Parts: sequence; structure tokens; C-alpha cells
Amino acid sequence: MSFEDDFLSCMTDNIVVTSRTTAIGAYGQTNLSSTTTTYKGIFQQTQRMVRSADGNEVLSSANVIMDSTKAFNLTDKFTLPDGTIRPVLSIRTYYDQDGGHHTTVDFG
Repeated sequence: MSFEDDFLSCMTDNIVVTSRTTAIGAYGQTNLSSTTTTYKGIFQQTQRMVRSADGNEVLSSANVIMDSTKAFNLTDKFTLPDGTIRPVLSIRTYYDQDGGHHTTVDFG
């Protein structure tokens, strides 16, 4: 097995992400819609210091490592495997020699 196969075999948790999108309607009105997608990942309840989007260091109580390099937003709603929805503190995408590899999301 390769590293990639081993890495993906660890991702046994389902993380449901609901993204809010803004669309302009036919008459110029703003329409909010949402799309829900399920990603494979690793859910961990560990405390660690992370840098939030505003640049401050804060204590994260959980994180997920997801097999995706989608451009997630801090306003996206992440439903974790235990059924909870926690506030997003930071989102980081990690790269390797082939480009984007995975994304880590830290929660408050």
C-alpha cells in the first residue's frame, strides 16, 4: 500500500458541510440557497492552540482532517460525526508536490 492509500483508509468519519451561497435572481433580488455535501475525514476531539481568522491565538477543542481541497468558508456549517455543529475557528489547506492534498478545520 502507498502512503495515500493508508491516509485515505484512516478517514472513516462522515462530515456534512452546508455551504450558503448568494445568487442574484431574474429581477435583481438576492437569493440565499444552501448546498449540503458529505466528506470523508478524521474527527478528533483534542485541545490545541490555533491561529483564528482574525489573527488571534485561540484554543481549539476539536478538528477534522478532510479529504478535500475545496475552498471552505468560515460561515459554512460543519455537522460533525457526533451530530454537533461547532463554530469554525480556522481552515487550512495543505499541499504536496502534486498540489492540494487535504484540509484541516479547527472548531471552538
